[in-house]
Amino acid sequence: MSDKAIPRREFIRLSGLAGGWFGLSICLPSTASASVVNEPDGSFSPDVFVEIGRDNTIIFNLPKQEMGQGISTGLSMIFADELGADLDRMIIRQADYDPRFGNVVQGVTGGSNSMRACWQPLREAAARVRELFISVAAERWQVEPTSCQAENSFVIHRPTGQRVSFGALIEQAAQKPAPAEARLKDPAEYRYIGKPLGNIRNRNVVLGQMRYGIDQGVPGMVHAVITRCPFFRGHLRHYDDSAARNVPGVIDVVEIKPIRKAVKLSPDDNNPTTYPYTIAAGIAVVATSTWAAMQGRNALILDWDSGPFGNVSSQTLAEQLRAAEQESGEELFRYGSVDQTVAQANRIIEAQYDTQFQAHAIMEPLNAVAHVKNSQCEVWVGHQYGRRVAEEAATFLNLPVDQVTVHILPSGGAFGRRWEADFALEAVIISSQIGKPVKVTWTREDEIQHDYYHAYERDHHRAGVDAQGNLLVWDLKRYTFDFFAGWSWNPYRYGVPASRMQAVLLESPLQTGSWRSVDSHRETFARECFVDELAHALGKDPLAYRLDLLSKPLLVPVGIDNPDNWLKRAEDERRKTRQILELVAQKAGWGSRKGLGIAVTNYCAQVVEVALENGKLRVKKVTAAMDCGRVINPSLVRGQVEGSIIWGLQAVLYGGITLIEGRVQQSNFHDYKMIRMSESPPIDVHLVDSQEPPTGTGEPGVPALAPALLNAIFALTGQRIRQIPMGTDLF
Repeated sequence: MSDKAIPRREFIRLSGLAGGWFGLSICLPSTASASVVNEPDGSFSPDVFVEIGRDNTIIFNLPKQEMGQGISTGLSMIFADELGADLDRMIIRQADYDPRFGNVVQGVTGGSNSMRACWQPLREAAARVRELFISVAAERWQVEPTSCQAENSFVIHRPTGQRVSFGALIEQAAQKPAPAEARLKDPAEYRYIGKPLGNIRNRNVVLGQMRYGIDQGVPGMVHAVITRCPFFRGHLRHYDDSAARNVPGVIDVVEIKPIRKAVKLSPDDNNPTTYPYTIAAGIAVVATSTWAAMQGRNALILDWDSGPFGNVSSQTLAEQLRAAEQESGEELFRYGSVDQTVAQANRIIEAQYDTQFQAHAIMEPLNAVAHVKNSQCEVWVGHQYGRRVAEEAATFLNLPVDQVTVHILPSGGAFGRRWEADFALEAVIISSQIGKPVKVTWTREDEIQHDYYHAYERDHHRAGVDAQGNLLVWDLKRYTFDFFAGWSWNPYRYGVPASRMQAVLLESPLQTGSWRSVDSHRETFARECFVDELAHALGKDPLAYRLDLLSKPLLVPVGIDNPDNWLKRAEDERRKTRQILELVAQKAGWGSRKGLGIAVTNYCAQVVEVALENGKLRVKKVTAAMDCGRVINPSLVRGQVEGSIIWGLQAVLYGGITLIEGRVQQSNFHDYKMIRMSESPPIDVHLVDSQEPPTGTGEPGVPALAPALLNAIFALTGQRIRQIPMGTDLF
C-alpha cells in the first residue's frame, strides 16, 4: 500500500463507458486520511465510485455503513447538492470494503466521523464533476461555461433555457480530463443541505424490503450457532457432542479455539495504542437451519474451565475498587501545584461516582456469512469496520489481505458492538473447517452474555476553594476496568490554577469495548454531577456557576508547545460550551420550575425535568441543544439526538451487568430491561445555526443525559445519586 499523495489533477478518474454507464472514480484526498493504491499500470484505484447512466440515473456507492443513523441520506444530499443532481433519481448502494484501502473515509464507520470525514472530499469531487459536465455542454452549444448551471441532473444554459441531461453527456465527458479546480457552491445555492428531508431508506424499512445481515443467504449456505465459554478467558475442558450430532438437520460440530491478541485501537497505522481482543472458546453446531443448529447446541454436554475470573462477582469488584484507592495510579496530566494547593484551600469538596458495566443490546442480533474456498475468503456482514474484518480474516487464514472480500451490509443498530470482528471471524473459522459457506447467528442471550461491554469505572473528584468560593484546584482520580483510562474533557478547568488527573487501570473480568459515546458517557456523568455538587455546596445556581467557570481568565499550562494555538482552541471550546448551555437553559425555561437538572458535554447540553407522581418519579421532558457545525439534515440530526437520549436514559434506569462467580447474570430483555415507547419522555432538540464544517451527531447526545437526570432528581428531592444504573425504586 502506498500513501503517496496524488496530484490534484488526478483527484478524479473517469472509467469511460461500460454497459451504458459512465463510471466516475473519486479518490478522496489525503486531508481526509485517504490512502491511494498505485497499480502496476501506473493508475490508481479509488475508494468511492459514482456511476451515471445514459438514462440519467445516478448510483451513489455509500462509503459508510448504514446502521440506522441515516448516513446514506446525509452523504447523498451532500454529493447531489454539489453536483447539481436530482436526489430523487439517485440510487444508494452500500459499497463493499476494498481491503486495499485503510482510510477512515471508506473503511470505518465509527467515532461519529462520517460527516466530518466525508464533507469536504465529497463536495470537492462533486464540484469537479459538475464543472466537467458544464464544460462539455458549453462546448456542445458553443457558449461560455459561466452561462450554464447544473440542476436536477441537467446542464441548463440560462440565457436560452436549453438543457441536456448528464446521461446524454457521458460519452463526451469520458473523453475529457476532470478540471483541476472547481468552485464549491455558496450555501445560498444549496437545494438539499440544511433541509429536513426524510430518510431515503425509510420506505424500504417500513415495507420490509431492507435487506440486513440477518436476511443474507448465499447458495449452498449452512447455518451455525455457537456455545461460547461463559467465563471471560475461560477454556473448554471436555465436551460430548454425540447427542447433538443425532439431532435432525445437524451436519457437523466444530470446536473453536480461543484467540487472544492485541489489536490497534485506531485505523491509523501510526497509532501504537492497542487493546485486548478475544475470540471465546466455543463449540459450533452446524446444521441445515438455524433452528436445527440451536436444538443441536442444546444437546451438547460441556465442561468449562472458568479461567482467571471464575471467582469474580459484583461484590468482589467493589472490594477491588476499594483496595485500588490506596494506589497512586498513573498521572495522565497535571499543571500547577496540586497537593500544595489542596493543603492551602479553605474548603475541600469531594465525591465519587460509579458507572457499572453496560451491554449494547442491539436490536438485530449479531450475524455473519463467510465462505472460505481455494485460498479466497468472502464475508457478508453488517460491520462498522470493514478493514478490520478483512485483516483479521486474512491473518487467521494466512492469506494476503487482498484475497479477502468483505461485503458491508446494513445493520439494525451497532452502537460500537459491530466495531469488533469476533462474530465475523467466527464464521470464517467455521467455513475454513467445513469447506462450505456458513452463516453464524447469535441469539439475544449470546449477545448480552458475550458482549464487549462498556467498562466499569469509578471517578473520584476533589476540589479546593478559597474563602470567597473561588475554585483553586481540581483533582480527578479514575479507577477503571477499561483497557485505557481515556482523556477527560473538561472545559471548566481552563481557569483553575491547579489541576491533575490520575488513573488506576484494573484488569477487567469481562471483555470491554466501544459503547455509544465510549468513555465520554462515564466521565461526563461524574464531572457534571460534581459541578452540580460544587454549585450547591457554594450556594450557587448550577447554570450560573457553570457559566462563571467558563468565563474565568484562561491559564495556559506550563510546557504547552504552542500557547497561542492552545488559547485559541480552549476559548473556542468554552465559547461553544457557553452557547449551548445558554440556549438549552432558555428553551427549557431554566429557573421557572422545580425539578430541572442541567449538564453539558462536547457539542451537546441538556436539561431534564422530573416530577413526582403518586410517589414515583417521572421524566417529564428532556430539552437538548447541540452545536454540530453545519447541519446537513436537521430531521436526521434531531433523530440522532433523540435516540441518544433514550439510549442514555435506558442505561441510567435499567442498564447494568452483574457477575456471580464469573458469569454474567443478565440474558435477555426480561432481566436487561429496555425502555418502552410509553416510558420515553417528550424530547425537544435545538440546533445551533453554524457555518462551520459538520461534526458527528451519533454519540454526543448520550453523555449529558445521565448527569442532567440525576441533577434534576437532586433538585426535586434533595437525594444525591452517584451511580449508574441508579439502583433505586424512585421510578
